[in-house]
Amino acid sequence: SVALSMVLVFAVATLATRNWRLAGLATFTVVLIILVVMAAIVIYGYRLGSIESVLLTLVLGVAVDYLLHIAVGYSDAQFDMSIDDREGRVTHSLTTLGTSITAGALTTFLAASILLVTTIVFFSKFGKIMITTVAVAYVFAIVFFPALLSAIGPNGTAGNTCVPKHLRESAEDDEEKNTGPATPASTHSDSIVLRSPRSVRRVVAGFVVLFIALLAFGFGMRSFRLAQDEEREAREEAEEGS
Repeated sequence: SVALSMVLVFAVATLATRNWRLAGLATFTVVLIILVVMAAIVIYGYRLGSIESVLLTLVLGVAVDYLLHIAVGYSDAQFDMSIDDREGRVTHSLTTLGTSITAGALTTFLAASILLVTTIVFFSKFGKIMITTVAVAYVFAIVFFPALLSAIGPNGTAGNTCVPKHLRESAEDDEEKNTGPATPASTHSDSIVLRSPRSVRRVVAGFVVLFIALLAFGFGMRSFRLAQDEEREAREEAEEGS
């Protein structure tokens, strides 16, 4: 369901960005993307049938992908580059990840455009909806989401689930001035608790995203089978009535 998917999106974004406020803004933007794509489906004249139900499950994955890149770049600007202001973090995110997002969107757009020339209804609808999804998600990720972060994004340490390294080191320096140098064991323990390795976070986030994609695909296939069964029963009832 969409509600369960939004909860999982928020959990993954919080894990990847280490900021629950940033994860909330990303989840809100994902909801907007889904609403725009659903409106586009209505404009195209498609009914919400079995094919559209399956395709809508793929919209979530594409929408999360681009937004999560920008959100992680916004977070890493503080944790890795010691940038605390909103504008600086947005600039760092776009300059470091904007090219990758653009290249990914372009390749997906070109791959899906081939499906527009097919005669099979499922593939033609898939290509049209996928192109729409990529275009909408890219615009939201490159234009709307950075503007949203510049206006109301987390500033400083607001919403952080752990303490950035440069702020922790500054606090440790102040504490050393007042109480003397800390023991290496306690410093190591604090670093483990407050900040997990970057590679571990990415691997965990990748597995969670894969799980969400598989879960969404499973729900979509289940909806597709149920819709097929209902259509078959309706045809059988019509044939018996005639």
